[in-house]
Amino acid sequence: MEQFGIYALQDLLRDFYISEIGNALKIDKNDIRYINNQQIFIDSKPLDSLLPVGNISKNQIFCNAENRVLKYLNTFKCSKNDDVQDFLHSEEKVIRMQKQSLTRTYLIIDNENDNSIAAYFAISLKPVILKKNNKISKTKKKRMGFFTHKNEENEDEIEIILAYLIGQIGRSDTYKSSDINLKKILEFIFGVINKIREYIGGRTILVEVNNEEKLVELYEKYGFEFIQFENDLSQLMQWVYHY
Repeated sequence: MEQFGIYALQDLLRDFYISEIGNALKIDKNDIRYINNQQIFIDSKPLDSLLPVGNISKNQIFCNAENRVLKYLNTFKCSKNDDVQDFLHSEEKVIRMQKQSLTRTYLIIDNENDNSIAAYFAISLKPVILKKNNKISKTKKKRMGFFTHKNEENEDEIEIILAYLIGQIGRSDTYKSSDINLKKILEFIFGVINKIREYIGGRTILVEVNNEEKLVELYEKYGFEFIQFENDLSQLMQWVYHY
């Protein structure tokens, strides 16, 4: 068994929801058929018809489960980047954005160390408005599948590329690059994105990093190409196109 595996936050939430339902109804979790938050059955009976039990509501069950998830996520520490750590620690960010389908978060867990969180990443979709001084050639824009939109204010055409955004990416303080490095984390990320692309397509992956030369060069080492600055961040893209 490989040391590191991937655990989708969506699956983590589901597992804790089922666990809390089992605890509330005092039944085996294997007797629960969970499709999504609105479709949960026990012996073909919808969960709503069996509640409240012991003065506990469905909302309370879900709240208890999410608190357990958040407690687990808070074991992740990343002192080098407060934003990366805070995202995983914040219910309003990591859980609410997941439930609102604004982003999808994935945990890279250590199978040999009590499933501790070694690293994580979050993926979403983002339309990238290309500035006039961007570094992408016309040929590469076509490969990336750009489209244009007319600015109603000045009637200029705006070039836009729809990309998969790696919104958050970080490694736990507990682990060193010799344990799990950026290359390994990106392999997990590309694996997830390639599965998504099978269903909805897409050609471009975007990452936004601080304007630090070493950081930009690190991502360039793994196939990303600097295209422009945006809100004090360097935007780098990688073009992927496979049938």
